[in-house]
Amino acid sequence: MPWVRQAGPSRPDIAPRAVACHCASVAGTTRITPAGREVLDLRGHGLSDKPRDAYGDSAIWANDIHAVIEQLELAQPILVGWSYGGPIISDYVARYGEDAIAGSNWVAAVCRLGETLMPFLGAEFLAAAPGFFSADVEESVSALRTLIRLCIPGGLSAAEEALMLGFNVAVPPHVRAGLLSRNLNNDSVVADMKKPLLITWAEKDAVALPAMRDHLARLAPHAKVSTYPGAGHAPFWDAPERFNRELRALREAA
Repeated sequence: MPWVRQAGPSRPDIAPRAVACHCASVAGTTRITPAGREVLDLRGHGLSDKPRDAYGDSAIWANDIHAVIEQLELAQPILVGWSYGGPIISDYVARYGEDAIAGSNWVAAVCRLGETLMPFLGAEFLAAAPGFFSADVEESVSALRTLIRLCIPGGLSAAEEALMLGFNVAVPPHVRAGLLSRNLNNDSVVADMKKPLLITWAEKDAVALPAMRDHLARLAPHAKVSTYPGAGHAPFWDAPERFNRELRALREAA
C-alpha cells in the first residue's frame, strides 16, 4: 500500500480517501499541508494492488490501517477519512479500538454502506452510480466526470480536471463495484468513540448529504462540527486554508 509522507512532528495524520481516488488527490494538490501526514493509496486505488474479491471484509480495511501504524511506528496519529474513509476509520476502530490513535477527522465521511446509506446520498450521485461499474469506457468516464463535478462544483481548470479524471480512471470498475457493494452499519462504533472527533462537511454536498453530518453528530455528541458554506464534497479543495487550520487545531488538541 503506497503512501505519501510529509516530514513533521511525531503525531502524524493518516488520510484514507474516497472511492476512486489516488493519493495525488490529497497530497499532490498540496491543498492539505499540515506537516507529518501519511496519505494512503487504499487497496484498489492509485499505485496499490487491485485484486478482485478483496474489498468486502471489514477486517481487511482495519488491518490495512493497523499495518501502516505499526510498520511506520506512528505515535498516536489522527485518522482523516474522506467520504469512503469513514467506513475504513470505523472498521479500524471496531477491530482495534482507539488506543493507538489520537482522534479522527470525518471529512464528508459516512458510517454506513449499502441500503441503509441510500437516504443520505444525493440524487445526482445515485443516478451516476451505475456508470461507476460499467466496462464501457464512455459510460464510465461520463459517470466519473459527474462525480468530479459533484465533488468540486466550483469548477476546475482543464489541467486539474484531466488529473482528477486520470486517477479516477486508474481505479478499475471491479474495484468500484467491490467498494460500493458492501453492506455496513457502523453507527454503534461511532457512538462508542471517545477520542477527539471533528466532522467536516459542506453545506452544498450533493454526494453525502448534510443529513449524514447531522447523523454523525447525534451519534458522537462530543464531536466538533465544522460546516463549509458553498463548498462541495471536497471541502479541503474549496477552502484549503480553513481545512488545514482546523486539522492542525484538532491535532494540537488531541
